[in-house]
Amino acid sequence: LVGTRSSADFSESVRRLRTNLMLAAARRGAKTIAVTSTSPQEGKTVVACNLALALAQADRHVLLVDADMRRPQVHEVFGIRQHPGLSEVLASRTQAAQSICRGVERGLDVLTAGELPPSPAELLMLPFFRELMETAGTEYDFVIVDCPPVMAVTDATLVAADVAGVV
Repeated sequence: LVGTRSSADFSESVRRLRTNLMLAAARRGAKTIAVTSTSPQEGKTVVACNLALALAQADRHVLLVDADMRRPQVHEVFGIRQHPGLSEVLASRTQAAQSICRGVERGLDVLTAGELPPSPAELLMLPFFRELMETAGTEYDFVIVDCPPVMAVTDATLVAADVAGVV
């Protein structure tokens, strides 16, 4: 993670991404950003976690959402609980406010993926995800959403419809 044992080059690359995102957000109001790639194992979670952390280090209030409800990893990166999380919120089994892990790092809150549902795409198609993004966009400076690969499953495409931008 940025600021821990990461190399100077890696940290600077993440800070460059953060700066570009902040400039784009200032111009376009893009506060909710999904992170995806075409295939598995390309570093989506690494980018999402480090981008969220770098934004928090720049004194922004950030929510990191693990929307990869097939192979969630955000909870492992930060060493936090996985349940309750996004799947429980979307299935109306809990409130987002009760599921968010607050203060994971200074300025960084995390909503983990939660229990692995049988069909994540069906949960993401519900209006609750859009409502969550709209509400979080008013409460946080940035919302970073870690997604599964776009070519493997439809989940990232569904998330992209409800966020302001995609990396």
